[in-house]
Order: sequence, then C-alpha cells, then structure tokens
Amino acid sequence: MRFKKWTLALGVLLAAGLVGGCAMILPSMLEQPYYTVIARLGDAVEIRDYAPRTYAESSVPADGPEPRRDAFRLLFNYIAGANAGENKIDMTIPVATERPGAKIDMTAPVSTSNEGSDYRMRFFLPSKFTEENAPAPTNPAVRIGTVPARIEAAIRYTGSQSEEKNIVMRARLLDALAESTWKPTGTPSAMFYNPPFSIPFLRRNEAIVAVEKK
Repeated sequence: MRFKKWTLALGVLLAAGLVGGCAMILPSMLEQPYYTVIARLGDAVEIRDYAPRTYAESSVPADGPEPRRDAFRLLFNYIAGANAGENKIDMTIPVATERPGAKIDMTAPVSTSNEGSDYRMRFFLPSKFTEENAPAPTNPAVRIGTVPARIEAAIRYTGSQSEEKNIVMRARLLDALAESTWKPTGTPSAMFYNPPFSIPFLRRNEAIVAVEKK
C-alpha cells in the first residue's frame, strides 16, 4: 500500500500540557493515507479513491468532560508504547517520552466521530502495519482495525476544529452530494491534519464520508 508524505510543523496534535511526561514537540514528516482524486464537485468537494488503511481507534463516553482529550490520550499512549513489544524505546517524534513496547510513528490525519454514546478517535498507522502485524494495544479501550479500499467524499476547511464547525461542514458536504451523482453510505466524520495550537487559517480540516454512485 502506498502512502504520501505530509509535512506538518511542530509534529502532530497536542503539546506537553496535554499528555503527561512529554518533553517537547519536534518537527516531523508524517505519512498521509494514499488516495487518488477521481472527481470534484465544484471547487469545494473532492471524490477520493482511498487505499486500505490500518488504524488504532479509541472510544470514550461522549458525555465526558473532555472526550477528545481522553480519546487522544489513549491513542497517544498506544503509539508511545502501550502495546505488545519487546523493549522500552524512547519515542522521539513527535514528543520525547519513554514507555514500554514498540515505537510507532504517528501519521496524519487523525479521524474523529461520534457514534451513539461514544466519542471515537483514530490514528492511521504507518504503511508497514496491517491489522495482523500491528502491535496489540495493552489498553482494551484501544483497538486495531482496517478501513477497506473505498471511495470517500471530502470537503476541506480551515479555522476552528470544533465539533460545531465540523457539523456545519458535514451539512455542506451532504448538500453537495445530494445534488450530484454520488450518495453517502455512512456517517460523516472529522479529519484534522494539524495540532490545535497551530495557526487557524493555516489548518487543514476536513469533513469526509464514504460514498458510492447513485
């Protein structure tokens, strides 16, 4: 499976105050799931053909005080070493810490969604991992899965990474699809390519949904 490289200043997601024990944020070259743009709806929406993607997903109660932070912490702990591994390895990108297990490089983007009473977040794993060979999480709140090859529609925007803004963009995405030859086959989710402390107008955020021809 091929992956594109995506450069993000200051690493990806949350600084030391969010994740205990983190020493610093470092620049990194991050993998982005590979896709081909096969159509466009106006200037705003891309129809993308994605290759399969292996991910780590966390799930926390959506009504908790800070579900995004809690979900991120679980996944950060997983990639930092809370997984089945042979040695303790110092993690250098995007933060410096030491945890048991195998080091896993972070990739962009991060995917989030609300499903029922749960808030779910995904980190897409580097291309060398599959669902079969990815290190097993030590926390049962984290699971490994695979998104099969499929076509998705995406609308990109900058600025706020809030749920309220993404709801607006999801509605615009669905409106654009309603007037096209494509129809959604699932629930739209949010994709964030930049850390929340990045400059708002330089952020890349997306609302995205699986689609098929009508």
